[in-house]
Amino acid sequence: MTIGWNFGDGHLHNEQLLDAIQQKCGYEPGELRVIFVESQPLGTPRMHWRIHDAATGLLDQGHLSVVALSHRQSWEIPP
Repeated sequence: MTIGWNFGDGHLHNEQLLDAIQQKCGYEPGELRVIFVESQPLGTPRMHWRIHDAATGLLDQGHLSVVALSHRQSWEIPP
C-alpha cells in the first residue's frame, strides 16, 4: 500500500510513481522490480508489458497474446 489503496487503482501504477518511490526510498538495484501490464486495447489480441527496476530503469518489455493467457493458470510453468 503506497498511496492509500491498491497500488494499481486509478492507473497510478506507472514509471512516474516508481520514480517517486525510488527518490524517497533509495532502493539498490534488484531490491524493487515492478511488472507493468497495460490493459488490452480494443480490437487488439495482445497486451503490452514492461519490467522496471526502481534503481536502474527498464529491464525488458514485450507483448503477450491475450488468447494464450486465457488458457493458462497462474500456477503453470512454461515448458
